[in-house]
Amino acid sequence: MLPQNLDCDIHRINLSLTTVCSADCIFCPEVRGADGAKKHMTSALVEKLLIDMSKDPRLDHIKDFSCGENGDCFINPQAIDCLRMIRKYRPQSNIIIFTNFLTMKQSIAETLVKEQLVDRLECNIDGYDEEHYRAVKKGNLTKAKENIEYFLRIRNESGTKIPLTMHVITYERYVKTIQANMNVSPSRATETPPSNFENEFEKIKELWSPCLDPTMDLLQEIKQCFGWAERGQWQNRKIDYRQYTCPLLERIKHEAFIAPDGTWYLCCFDAKNEIKIGNVGTESLSSLMDQPKRKNLISLVENRQFEKVGGPCQTVNCCELLYENPKETRFWRYYQRAPSAMKLAMRLGKRLLNF
Repeated sequence: MLPQNLDCDIHRINLSLTTVCSADCIFCPEVRGADGAKKHMTSALVEKLLIDMSKDPRLDHIKDFSCGENGDCFINPQAIDCLRMIRKYRPQSNIIIFTNFLTMKQSIAETLVKEQLVDRLECNIDGYDEEHYRAVKKGNLTKAKENIEYFLRIRNESGTKIPLTMHVITYERYVKTIQANMNVSPSRATETPPSNFENEFEKIKELWSPCLDPTMDLLQEIKQCFGWAERGQWQNRKIDYRQYTCPLLERIKHEAFIAPDGTWYLCCFDAKNEIKIGNVGTESLSSLMDQPKRKNLISLVENRQFEKVGGPCQTVNCCELLYENPKETRFWRYYQRAPSAMKLAMRLGKRLLNF
């Protein structure tokens, strides 16, 4: 039976403009997108989605559009046109792009700034030199740095307010966190770790802080990791689903994740787009939002019936937020399932135990 009065209205759209990435990060799945599916989204699909949305007053409030979902969007030759469509139909929209900057050519940066096609940029800078950056991303730090500095320069010269957030997950942080919590070595880590196997966040901070505007930019170390790149190591293991809750339940309820071919898939951790709700290329977002199938999937996730959901939910332990100290991971795991009346006491106890 479907739940009554389930609140699952959409407040944000996440567009996977491409499932191709120019980096190959140790903390990301190796394979993205459904087998044989289209790799790049077209501007025509984005326009169709936006026109359909304009016909439903329930969707008028949606302003947040994330365009860096599940790939490096600037590999898509129609990426700029997709962003233009959002600006055309939703002029007041808040466009967020997550990119590694490896493919943000100067012409792309200039267009983004001149036409104001983005409201916030986010990226990962996970090493302070080529060796450490390559160990995490298998990418070229020199190229990324060159593109970031160019974007910041033209942004500052134009006076455009486009904040940049830099996230940092170091090789040392990821490897130690996975080993401590999952008792396995990361499947995508290099066999030989980089020299000076240490957390180099302070060195990264020293390198980048002078380039950033402290009034709007942010450089932050990510101290928790997800194990979604480790799903393959858990596919044939028995998992006690009673221990886990979905960390992305609220996002599943209130956000739409759209693949390049128009498939609405369940969440951003569904890298292969296995759990399908429908397709906005052939149906409207409104009709899919109200489908019993979607509400049933949300209900199954909410009630922790992960085996019935299938796909990546069968390894829900790989979606969990992992702390370097496994005690803290376990604390928050139990905290999520605890009755509301117990949560304050648990937080006080955590503070007293100092972990």
